[in-house]
Amino acid sequence: VLANIGDLYLGQEKYDKAIEVTKQCLGYDRANEDKYGMFMSYFQLARAYSELHDYPQFELYADSAEHIARTEQLNRELIDLISWKSTVSLLRKDTATAFRFYHEARTINDSILTETTAKQVSELQTQYETEKKEQKIALQQSELGRKNIIIASICVLMLLVALLAYS
Repeated sequence: VLANIGDLYLGQEKYDKAIEVTKQCLGYDRANEDKYGMFMSYFQLARAYSELHDYPQFELYADSAEHIARTEQLNRELIDLISWKSTVSLLRKDTATAFRFYHEARTINDSILTETTAKQVSELQTQYETEKKEQKIALQQSELGRKNIIIASICVLMLLVALLAYS
């Protein structure tokens, strides 16, 4: 709830209130060892401080958020954070750093895309192999059924021939 309230204050450009509420939220996140919550609180604080042009505080909280995102492998969230760092670097007229952050965010995004694509290809391959095996089993069962009918027909025919011979 505190995170949402802090986000609302941030959206209303009430940065001091956003910082106050988000720091309370961060206290709860730390007490509960909620890594994702801590990341979100650090990121929200970094955003608020960047809006206030307090860049040392921005960097402190952004670096804390980045550390958690990397250790917890929060890659999608890391992309958002690094993109924000790129934007702030542009506002500070540091285009080289902004480009570096932008490139890093794109690289992470590309790796997520590659990983997702590889998983989808693997799932499709497994699905294809399963369907192929099911078709093979169905074909074998069909052939077996046909052979059983032929054997039963031959047995009935032999029985009829034996009865005819006996009569």
